[in-house]
Amino acid sequence: MIALPMCLTLAFLLGQAQVHIVAITFKTLIPPSGDKHDYYSFASYWWPACPDGVKVSDPKHECPYVTKDGKVNPDVSELDDHRQLQNMAKDTLTLALAWQLLDIDRYAERASKILRDWFINPDTRMNPNGRYAQTVRGKGEWLGRGPGLIDLRFLLQAANAASILQQSQAWTEQDHNALVQWFSDLSAWYTTSEQGKHVIRMKNNVKTWYDAQLAGFYAFTGKTTMAKDVIQTYIDVDYSRQIDKDGGQSLELQRTHQFHFSNFNLEALIYLAKVGDEVGIDVWHTPNQHGANIKTAVEFLLSKKLKTNAREELQRHVAVGQAKYGKDTFLNQALMVASLGHTQGAGITELANDATAPPINGTNAWPTAKRPTNPAAEETLLQQIKTSKQLEKHKHKLSNLFPLSTADTISPIWTLLCFSIGIVAFM
Repeated sequence: MIALPMCLTLAFLLGQAQVHIVAITFKTLIPPSGDKHDYYSFASYWWPACPDGVKVSDPKHECPYVTKDGKVNPDVSELDDHRQLQNMAKDTLTLALAWQLLDIDRYAERASKILRDWFINPDTRMNPNGRYAQTVRGKGEWLGRGPGLIDLRFLLQAANAASILQQSQAWTEQDHNALVQWFSDLSAWYTTSEQGKHVIRMKNNVKTWYDAQLAGFYAFTGKTTMAKDVIQTYIDVDYSRQIDKDGGQSLELQRTHQFHFSNFNLEALIYLAKVGDEVGIDVWHTPNQHGANIKTAVEFLLSKKLKTNAREELQRHVAVGQAKYGKDTFLNQALMVASLGHTQGAGITELANDATAPPINGTNAWPTAKRPTNPAAEETLLQQIKTSKQLEKHKHKLSNLFPLSTADTISPIWTLLCFSIGIVAFM
């Protein structure tokens, strides 16, 4: 018997999604381009290195910056675009999934508005580039870094949400065509920019995330052959140098937070594998030159004594891997809800529909997930959202929620009970 506060989780996130106001233009510090539509963030691990004995009045402009692996410069929080991007992605996916599960149109309408504001509305849209992602400060021109493109990985969740919303009247064909064009422009920038060219030469998780994003963007925009080429090149070139025979990821194990970065690279590889499912390449069961694959990498991490954060990160990969490889049938399900306590921020990051092999995000639901017909669910869901004391009471349970299974379909009775009491016991 498993107690799962899955519905309370969804209610909590829906409450957030309906109060967040997000747009790339809501910034106080403008990037060097002078265009508030450009995404702007500072490189997390870079610090001013002012010469000893030299007095400076403005270290951010007068001193060179150097990297300190794993040590976050606290002043990166001066910029808010990264948090805005995460909220946009989390909220649109949460709302799209809620619409799909409950058939409540205003969730689709809200998600569609957020997507239009972020990608389409001329006054608030993000420019399709990452020129100032993880900008390195110091003397000279301030520019983003190739590794900064990792910041934009959350865009895959927005693409996922848009694909779900194609089934709704709130997201029009004109909207979708505009978004497809936006991602086409971003893909072109990825392959022609200095940042993109830099990442192509890299070998660690940064390169895996680049490939996962680019393949996902190509799949979303209908460029199947190009998506397949990206994935096949990864298999031929990067796969063997990233995962050793025993499943260890030597390039990530060299880092200060070795198991975090191992999980991070594995997450990107899972994204890539799910895009492969969509375009006809089986990354899951394809061994590299050492005979290792995703499963081997998960098993390696499971054999290690991990700290809490790394263990929580690994839990998500275990759930997806077990669902895919079929080792534990209780995880071979239609829907999974993951931890709210992920280091990248709270959110439904792992609603997965394994049977339909969701293509863009390795752990998010795709449009064919089944939706119950339940007119009574709306009122009970709203009541759950309003009951803030009850949400706070269960907050500790949500912070470390392990991905668990539901039934293969969600019945109207299950939904009604779920949103009425917040916790359902499965026999």
